[in-house]
Amino acid sequence: MIDITLLGTVARGHAILRSGAKVGDLLCVTGSLGDSAAGLQTFLRPTTNISQHDVQAVRERHTAPLPRVHEGQLLGSFTVDR
Repeated sequence: MIDITLLGTVARGHAILRSGAKVGDLLCVTGSLGDSAAGLQTFLRPTTNISQHDVQAVRERHTAPLPRVHEGQLLGSFTVDR
């Protein structure tokens, strides 16, 4: 088993936290929602009526998620006025 933890820093006042969300804020999503959860379910309940191709695709989303570095950098470049 291999377990990896990554840590980083962000300049004070530039982190965008979920706890700071307010009514009317814009919510942006990259990728597709639910793929990781679907991948987990294929491990927990391997007898499904899903094609092997689709099973492999959602398992990869669960076991090897793609970091959205570019998107995060882009979001981090915006100023937040509150």
